Amino acid sequence: MAAKLAFIPTALTALIIFAAVLNPEGGPAGEPGHFGPRVTVAEGSDPDVAVDSTGYIHVVYERSGNTYYRRVTYPHTVGEEFFVGKGGDPQVAVDSANRPHVVMGAVRYGQWTGNGFGNSIEVMQGWRKPRLVIDSKDRAYITVERMERPRVLLRVIAKGKLAGEAVVVGDDNNGGIDCDSADVIHLTWRADQIYHNTFRFGPGPGKSRGHGASSDFSWCAVDRRDDSVHLVNTVRAGRGIGYLIIGGKYQRPAQAYAKAEVEGVDDPDNVGPTIAVDQLGFKFVSFAGKNRTPYVLVIDPADGMSYLLPLDAEGSAKSGGKFQNPNVGTHPSQPGAYIAWGTGSVSLRSIKADLSRKQPDKRLKGIK
Repeated sequence: MAAKLAFIPTALTALIIFAAVLNPEGGPAGEPGHFGPRVTVAEGSDPDVAVDSTGYIHVVYERSGNTYYRRVTYPHTVGEEFFVGKGGDPQVAVDSANRPHVVMGAVRYGQWTGNGFGNSIEVMQGWRKPRLVIDSKDRAYITVERMERPRVLLRVIAKGKLAGEAVVVGDDNNGGIDCDSADVIHLTWRADQIYHNTFRFGPGPGKSRGHGASSDFSWCAVDRRDDSVHLVNTVRAGRGIGYLIIGGKYQRPAQAYAKAEVEGVDDPDNVGPTIAVDQLGFKFVSFAGKNRTPYVLVIDPADGMSYLLPLDAEGSAKSGGKFQNPNVGTHPSQPGAYIAWGTGSVSLRSIKADLSRKQPDKRLKGIK
């Protein structure tokens, strides 16, 4: 997951790749994206998704207070269901051997053992919002939010065992977490602003830095082409989804997207944008809009042209409520993304971007 890619496809290469992808929606040439079919994975809610280097899709979800797992050969086969552990709000990541690791509750951790997850272990005492990322050495970094401040804690698991004590990495609401090519962990948290912090195995946490006003929910992802960090968050007063780049060579001003789609949502935690970056540098942002409608926002790696699509045009597959936002997964060796969402029934869908689209959706014009 954390290895830097030796081959970075050009825009022309990407165009050739995507031109060969059929659009199951039957839309005209030049449509902004290519969806795969919507697949029903399981009965459950609040799913998360990870993609491994061979193309398998790993999905976790909550049902009746427990977390379960299935591996999907998209779009043809949904594998056997496995019990992971007690607790909800699950998150999944894969290591260098494509083994899934899962966190859930507040907070427990389970690792694939070959025929199941064995007994999950308690990592630390928290309250909600567990997050997980795996570095190139297969160390698991787990954050969780607790009741008292400072609220965001991080702990490391190495070779299946707890490594060191939990450390403070943020003062208020827990956000997202990712890892760059040098095994530097990047994470977000939110107070009056959206904050970015780092953590290195051994040296420990860095210093949190604020990056503008935030309503509540935040997430981050690393673009392995240049190790830039891409932050998304809900903007105050219903002004859409904020997008910000930290570091790297593909700089542009901060933007706000999808105002019309999230305007009027009573709780920003119901929007819950998450972000992931594919091999070509496309940013895929999943979120829930008005009436719990799930969307994907795609941000072009070169010129910032963007577009927005509902994940289920028929409107039958809704997102969940508070914190039960759609989640998006990518792998740095592959183009495209997979998004999981749903309440009561877990849906999964793929999307690949289309570089043949030359004009951005006017509804998504950025607000500096």
